[in-house]
Amino acid sequence: MSSVTMQGSSANGVPPPLPVPIEATFLIVGAGPAGASLACFLASHGLRGVLVAAAPGTAKEPRAHITNAAALECLRDIGLEAEALKQATPSECMQHTRWCRSMAGEEFGRIYSWGNQPDRKGEYDEASPCRHVDIPQTVLEPILVKRASHSNISVRFDTSFVEYERESAHGPITSTVKDNLTGQTYQIRTKYLFGCDGARSQVMKQLDIPLMKAQGQGLALNVLAEVDLTEQVKTRTGNLHVIYTPEIEHPPWGWSCILRMVKPWTEWMFIVLPEPGFENSKVRPSNEEYEKRMREFIGDDSIPIKILDASKWYINEIVAEYYSDGNIFCLGDAVHRHPPFNGLGSNTCVQDAFNLAWKVALVEKGVAEPSLLDSFSSERQPIGAGIIKRANQGLRDHHAVWEALGVLPKDVEERKRQHEELKAPTPQGRARRKRLRAAIDHTAHEFGGIGIEMNQLYQSDAIYTLDEKEPRRPFPKDEVLQYGISTYPGSRLPHAWLNKRCPVNPISTIDLAGHGRFCVLTGVGGDAWKAAASAAGKQLGLEINAYSIGWCQDYEDVYGDWEKKREIDEDGCLLLRPDRVVAWRSMEAQDDAAAALIKVLRAILVRRLTMAATDSKPKGHANDVNGFHSNNWDTTTPISAFDFRSDTITTPNSRMLEAIAATTLADDVFQEDPTTNELEQLITRLTGKEAALFVLSGTMGNQVAIRTHLTGPPHGVVADHRAHIIEWEAGGVASLSGAMCKGVIPSNGKYLTLEDVQKAVDLRDDIHGCPTKLISLENTLGGVIYPLDEIRRISAWAREHKIIMHLDGARLWEAVAAGSGSLVDYCACFDSVSLCFSKGLGAPVGSMIVGTKAFRERSRWIRKMIGGGIRQAGVLTAAARVAVEDTFLGGKLQVCHERARQIAALWKSYGGKTSHPVETNMVWLDVESAGLPIDKFIELGQKAGLRLLGGRLVVHHQIGEAAIERLDNLFQAIFKGKELHGVVEFSASSLKSAIDPEREGQGHSYG
Repeated sequence: MSSVTMQGSSANGVPPPLPVPIEATFLIVGAGPAGASLACFLASHGLRGVLVAAAPGTAKEPRAHITNAAALECLRDIGLEAEALKQATPSECMQHTRWCRSMAGEEFGRIYSWGNQPDRKGEYDEASPCRHVDIPQTVLEPILVKRASHSNISVRFDTSFVEYERESAHGPITSTVKDNLTGQTYQIRTKYLFGCDGARSQVMKQLDIPLMKAQGQGLALNVLAEVDLTEQVKTRTGNLHVIYTPEIEHPPWGWSCILRMVKPWTEWMFIVLPEPGFENSKVRPSNEEYEKRMREFIGDDSIPIKILDASKWYINEIVAEYYSDGNIFCLGDAVHRHPPFNGLGSNTCVQDAFNLAWKVALVEKGVAEPSLLDSFSSERQPIGAGIIKRANQGLRDHHAVWEALGVLPKDVEERKRQHEELKAPTPQGRARRKRLRAAIDHTAHEFGGIGIEMNQLYQSDAIYTLDEKEPRRPFPKDEVLQYGISTYPGSRLPHAWLNKRCPVNPISTIDLAGHGRFCVLTGVGGDAWKAAASAAGKQLGLEINAYSIGWCQDYEDVYGDWEKKREIDEDGCLLLRPDRVVAWRSMEAQDDAAAALIKVLRAILVRRLTMAATDSKPKGHANDVNGFHSNNWDTTTPISAFDFRSDTITTPNSRMLEAIAATTLADDVFQEDPTTNELEQLITRLTGKEAALFVLSGTMGNQVAIRTHLTGPPHGVVADHRAHIIEWEAGGVASLSGAMCKGVIPSNGKYLTLEDVQKAVDLRDDIHGCPTKLISLENTLGGVIYPLDEIRRISAWAREHKIIMHLDGARLWEAVAAGSGSLVDYCACFDSVSLCFSKGLGAPVGSMIVGTKAFRERSRWIRKMIGGGIRQAGVLTAAARVAVEDTFLGGKLQVCHERARQIAALWKSYGGKTSHPVETNMVWLDVESAGLPIDKFIELGQKAGLRLLGGRLVVHHQIGEAAIERLDNLFQAIFKGKELHGVVEFSASSLKSAIDPEREGQGHSYG
């Protein structure tokens, strides 16, 4: 396809009708922070295209303004940071956020903000070479549009996107656009279409991408005004001032104000919040009404006010279920809509664009397969979901401030009474003052939330975690407030200042990476990695930079910071993507570094094309009966996304299908299949055991292991009375091993202690008894983590008495993900361990048993005896390996645990009780205490579009915010009598929220 073909003009300046479409590589719809930055990033890769925007020019309202370090790093990558900083308000002017009665009046409290906290400046300096600044959207957009238009991007304002046409998901796109000045329509034919057209995105609307919506938080009014507050700000430095006037009557639409600096200190945005519960969406105050209330907020009637603009918007909590469809991509406010709290809006838009641009460039240059582009949605959608949740929580956090200030009552006398209590030398006054200080301090999550800005962990096919032996270490306990620096694949590259042996200007690691190229970072002894980068680049047609950091290397680690942050040995390697995200790492030198690097790059860039990535779907009975089941491998929102019955019902993903399609097909009975052998080797490394054996199921794993250990009766087995080997494996211990199984009730109600085991074990040397030969424990059981210390006690005692230890570790992954111990730590306590690939991890089939080499050899014989010998096992083990990589090593289980805690908190917020605390991925709701029979609960769940199996909710990695939203609807139906609108069928067309339809379509994005 050709580059941009420019439109001609007639003598009077009106474009003539176009008989043929304009030809371009891409079309961007929307010139806001997402669209304009995407144009700049694509242009930096040498691509040319067209950008259209319905508006007559760049933004007239300075909506988004806080620009954080993560977004500035993106602009820094293409040389735009200096221009942005030249026009920005510096961090020093953003020193405080204040709560006050008026700008000229008394102050209630303040908090240091945006990296100005005296005790936290080091955290910000450690995180990035960039600082937070204030760049209003009215300033940022012209910078971006100017760069784009000077970089072979045709920018056309007053041009509305009408619709697109394409014959297939990856075929050419013909977009119809309209010149708003002439009314003329014409067409633009492209390879790619990018919908950056905001909250009312026409591209999103035509794609019909489902939106996940939580209940919004009402209306807000923006009033932009020229008002000189220079004198007031001299002793009140800050760009945000939250104003309450509890002592005076106020209009319902004008309860409080967030006064935001636009231009220091003469232009301001008055963000006016109606009183809680205000529902008049049609309210339109006059300029006179606005000015009267604004003067009350200022507190000085002598200061002139010139209103420049007034508008209203809705506080939304909306995110798209996915961001792309074939070669059409949506980003920015089109896919995530939320209030401006935490200042995440335009920053997220810019980072969406930065993530996508390099992928499009590599595909367009023929270096990468189109399947690389699928990783955009996989990586950025979870970020967007987290952003909208945090931004809305930022507003909710202010409720505690409102309560402590006493500004919530509608009655002015009651407001004054509560507010005056803050002065009182009484226990009530003291308590209220403490609540106020605590509430203000808690807003540090908004004004000092470096964690939510930087803790972005990508999980996709464009991240290679296969060589990781452990999951990523957990984020800090408060991952909104604190940044967890890591080089685990999927993490952002840590910042460290470097220099030359003879010092020059310092350079950040951030500046070594990026700039449109992959990058390899190594250290002393890592020369082979630099040579490997050169060889890989030549073979794959890539530009790969390579640098060595350390003593007498390309760059010196002058402060020793890089050594502390790199998490690899000196001679190891970090492979960084063009967006400076860690794609892969090798902890140490490898014998064939080039082969290792090429293998990883091929896995990321040149994935095999399969039916999951094509338009054609296989035909047949299962595919034709109801449509939904035609190809669940490629279902963006699988049916399991709303199924809480078990973590075994997850739908295998398209990467598993790709792995199966690319697998080896050798014979595992002869131990010749490389895919199976490599999976077994991976599991031995992860567990620290000598050997591993693939089996078809958890039941087979447990029974083969127990039969392997128990070579001749009499023999007894001791286990928890609820254990799967007793209750759920068809009596296999008795029928296959001839063993007597004794079920023991834990004295603590959660797990067996050593004392419980000692009471149950039969150590008698008596022909009347059945000696205990094996103790089988289960971790986790019912979602409860078995403490490692207790297992070690039991293991030490068992070995002292020569009793075999087996672990049903079907869900051991969950305990490890929760941080209770490593796989190696747990497995060291047992003679054998069974690990399941389908429970929690999402593989379609398979488990693994681990132990000694002798144990494995006998287990192979037992497995064969019961029909478990598999010929071409690679079709199973390939998918199992993906499950280990993506779900366990990729950190998805930790997300499940967080969502489980979120669900429990949601249930409790309505007055519900739980039977057990949440420790991993299971939530135990006490449904009957809510006055509801279990069968009725299941029935209501079905009506809300959920599959339930009683009060136990099992959260797996395909459960997302949409499912939690449906749970919220269900909980409201139970506790508040909310009506559920009909039964939601479990089909592809039904995968949308069972939400009050009157709320559909609402929304205006801000921030």
